[in-house]
Amino acid sequence: PGSSRLAFLQINERPVPEYTVTDHIPYRPVLETDGYPKAGDPNPTVKLGIVRTAGGAAHWVDLSKYSALEFLIVDVGWSPRTPHVVYQVQDREQTWLDLNLADAATGEPKTVLRETTKAWVNNLGGPTWLKDGSFLWLSERSGFKHLYHYQADGSGMRPITSGPWEIRTLYGVDEGSGSIYFSSNERTPIGVDVYRVRLDGTGLARVSQAAGTHRATFNPSFTQYVDAWSDITTPTQIRLHKADGSEVRVIDANPAKVLAEYRLSKPEFLQVKARDGFPMEAMMIKPPDFNPSRRYPVFQHTYAGPGAQQVVNRWGGQAYMFHQLLAQHGFIVWVLDNRSASGKGVESQWPIYQRLSELELRDLEDGVAWLKQQPYVDASRIVLEGW
Repeated sequence: PGSSRLAFLQINERPVPEYTVTDHIPYRPVLETDGYPKAGDPNPTVKLGIVRTAGGAAHWVDLSKYSALEFLIVDVGWSPRTPHVVYQVQDREQTWLDLNLADAATGEPKTVLRETTKAWVNNLGGPTWLKDGSFLWLSERSGFKHLYHYQADGSGMRPITSGPWEIRTLYGVDEGSGSIYFSSNERTPIGVDVYRVRLDGTGLARVSQAAGTHRATFNPSFTQYVDAWSDITTPTQIRLHKADGSEVRVIDANPAKVLAEYRLSKPEFLQVKARDGFPMEAMMIKPPDFNPSRRYPVFQHTYAGPGAQQVVNRWGGQAYMFHQLLAQHGFIVWVLDNRSASGKGVESQWPIYQRLSELELRDLEDGVAWLKQQPYVDASRIVLEGW
């Protein structure tokens, strides 16, 4: 932060096998080769260095504790008050993650904490440092992404948030008022709201009011924020708010009456239970002239990857206008989030660990079974599109 030193990664790709690809851009494609580690191939080897901006020899961070295995350096930063490089290391399989500090002058390392879960560990970004040298840390150890408070040396861990919901974005901390601001799906798994909580974990409060999806941009003093809000029938509107959520003024009301002008159908949100009772979120778009006595073909869109939520209460989204066009041509459009794609915490993703696609397909089949029971669905004409 004082611009006196640089931290850098030195990457050696010599161990990585060559891989041949085709460049399809020219009229006559050509073959190219590049280093690319296929499954089981050696990864590049990496060193973490520190050098003074005025020049001189680099100091190499001591990574010898990881030398017996292939490891990944997934994040590098600086602590704001003490001259330490802050870096995160994972094993190649990503079953654990270490948060480390290294002395900027010597490269001497210290492990502050290790993250583990029942499956894999996601990299959730670096620590958020407070003025007293302690830091805030995002973790999914409970099955949901929540916030924890640590002392600088990794001691004194204290949870700040908890529950069957997750933090989506940590906006920052107003240490003057002792408030942390973040976005979360605490109200509903298909929406995102703005929240605040005190540093001691008390006073959790939802700041945003309207249901839907909110994306906040706070000013540096955390006294105001610009909110980009939309829901499934309202294009994005921009408003200025005070930190308590009260509205200061409308910046862009975006008053397009798109439902009426373009004959858009209002999507319906619903839940379908999987065979074991898990509530899966779904969205249905019916033709604008829907007649419940008719039987309609169904176009189902899916992605199904872990954490790749498709059913969300916001304007737009994946192929939204294309789906509206299909509805206008007489199709029911069906979007169902299997449990691992649902956004309901990594707890809902862990069951697919080392069993990719088994549970996802079963959940999608349960959704189709529910569809076939609806009197307005033509069960002989259901198509699945996606990845």
